[in-house]
Amino acid sequence: MKRWRLPVPALFGVLLAGCGVPEGQGAPRSLLLVVVDTLRADHTSAYGYARDTTPQLARLAAEGARVVAVYAPSATTGPTHAALFTGRHPRSVGVRRNAVPLPEDVATLAERLADAGLETAGIVSSFVLNRRFGFDRGFGTWDDRFDRERATVGHRKFEGHALEEGFDRRASDTTDRALRWLAGARGAPFFLFVHYFDPHEPYVAPLPYARRFASAADASLRAQAAALYDAEVAYTDAEIGRLVAGLDALGLAGETLVVVTADHGEGLFDHGHLFHDVSLYEEAVRVPLVLRGPGVAAGQVLAGPVTLVDLAPTLLELMDLPALSGIAGRSFAKALAGGSPPEADRPIVLERRVFTSDRVGTIPVRGEKLAVLEGRWKYIEAPEEERRELYDLERDPHERVNVVEREPARAAALAERLARWRRETPAAAPAAPVSPEDAQRLEALGYAE
Repeated sequence: MKRWRLPVPALFGVLLAGCGVPEGQGAPRSLLLVVVDTLRADHTSAYGYARDTTPQLARLAAEGARVVAVYAPSATTGPTHAALFTGRHPRSVGVRRNAVPLPEDVATLAERLADAGLETAGIVSSFVLNRRFGFDRGFGTWDDRFDRERATVGHRKFEGHALEEGFDRRASDTTDRALRWLAGARGAPFFLFVHYFDPHEPYVAPLPYARRFASAADASLRAQAAALYDAEVAYTDAEIGRLVAGLDALGLAGETLVVVTADHGEGLFDHGHLFHDVSLYEEAVRVPLVLRGPGVAAGQVLAGPVTLVDLAPTLLELMDLPALSGIAGRSFAKALAGGSPPEADRPIVLERRVFTSDRVGTIPVRGEKLAVLEGRWKYIEAPEEERRELYDLERDPHERVNVVEREPARAAALAERLARWRRETPAAAPAAPVSPEDAQRLEALGYAE
């Protein structure tokens, strides 16, 4: 793929016309993007949760901006990261489940920043973001090797791929590696992507956190799961705090845009399912988003809604760089700089991952499931399952009462909006995954590097 290149000095010019950077303040030289796996917004104290799970995230929000209504485009790691890195919906990228490679002809955020002269590194904590799936494109360093003995997940195979090493890495190890990389950057402008895995099951937080959030012996199964999950969230939050403190100690706070979000949420039995992937309810797709640094007015709260498809164009605008071409995302950089907020009634489309089976446990997952949010209303449609749902999120934020029969005109209008979105967003064919064995054979024949 032809690489686009911008002269490095252009990165540091103050190009205020049409940009989200406040007058008198330069664009950030560097970007730290943190994505926490499986972190639902309503289990963070930064978003009003009763337990003090995320004091570090709350501190960042106070120093920068917090966006209230933020949606992951999918409740699955691979599709959401594909959308986050490209500014396109998973459907149009062709990454609609895990272990599907990013297509080579789609430009990424990291490629754009690398071409602008930034040092780029990704330090990830799960095999789902392994380099064989293309997530390392544009990164000069991609740290995705894990010690099997220290992993929390014991998988030897994932989605048909054999694991030569461990599946995941604890947050403390990831932070250590990120801090070492930052110290070695020697003041050069950088893009550092850090992915933490810990809130993902099996919920085995270090003992001090497990003790602090322990549930009563006679607590319900849901309460026990929530306590274990909250302990993992608190542990990860502390590691994010350690990472940001290390960044600040290097004197980089004033020139680095820090962004913290999540790839999806977690069920915790709110709708009968403990984990994620299978639904598009709020607990599965509503995630936090906090930003701090140049171009972000401190102490503000944006109502939203925004989607993580919007993040790449927003970050590029804040850094005074042209947007990626052919994207679906909309920049909200001007809102972060104190301008007009995102359109309150803007439609947000969500996609369930594609499954190869008809059920996950007792939950049907046949065919396609999409959702669209518009203002206070959320419509969910699964044609192959013959299932339609409509919720008034203002009156029913936990999606308990399906009013699709009570509000037929509204349901029909939202169904038509989804039908139009399908027509305008054709499903791209997924890139063919290459097994490690096939990759070795291709390399031996001279067809791969």
